[in-house]
Amino acid sequence: MIFSEPLFLFLFLPVTLFAFYLMAKYRGTDSALLVLVVSSCIFYGRWGNFFLVLFLCSIFVNYLVALHLLTASNNARNRKLVLWFGQTYNLGMLFWFKYHFYFDYYLSQGKEGSIGFSMVDAAIPIGISFYTFQQAVFLADAYSRAPEVNSYFGTLKSFTDRLRGLMRYTAFVCFFPHLVIGPIMTMKEFQSQVHGTRFGRFRHSNIEVGAMLILIGLLKKLVIADHLAIPVGAVFSAAEAGTQDLTVQAAWVG
Repeated sequence: MIFSEPLFLFLFLPVTLFAFYLMAKYRGTDSALLVLVVSSCIFYGRWGNFFLVLFLCSIFVNYLVALHLLTASNNARNRKLVLWFGQTYNLGMLFWFKYHFYFDYYLSQGKEGSIGFSMVDAAIPIGISFYTFQQAVFLADAYSRAPEVNSYFGTLKSFTDRLRGLMRYTAFVCFFPHLVIGPIMTMKEFQSQVHGTRFGRFRHSNIEVGAMLILIGLLKKLVIADHLAIPVGAVFSAAEAGTQDLTVQAAWVG
């Protein structure tokens, strides 16, 4: 699902907004955050079930690491080892999905029965860089027990508290407006909005500003970018086909 398609603009976004404001008004902050979790998973799941499972596994592992960093005793060595485990998992997963196809390709060259390779094979999970680095920054905040992290999660003593904390953490990571295109969001930015007095309150000015920003984005995408894509696509297709009459000037224009 992309932001410019009718499914997002005329179904997903209005339904999500309606459910969010309704739950915020009658059931409170956590219910509104749960709406964001469900809608964000639906949004991301449209890119593929495997990507969604990988994404949710990343969230779960990072939450377990953060839970230890926030609740364990002040054993500096133990907490640092757990932090490094979490960061190694994050960066290792990112490195694997970004580069292991290239290593497989180059290592197989010249060998009998070498594997085939295409750019489809090199495709990586959508948004993996954004949500990986966001969680890496969050783990650093959890390690230092930043005030905004403690404030966002509250007490994490009982099983119910920790389950609620998992839901809140998932909402922070998978918030769909920034999930696939960024930017990387810090807990300080997210927590200040969730705990703000206006969170979940319907305001006409917010809808008007949001609609204007969407219209500006659609103008850039549909009117400018999509029309520029026609000559650009022609130049790149000619280059890929090895066309001899592709001039230097045409290449620079493309």
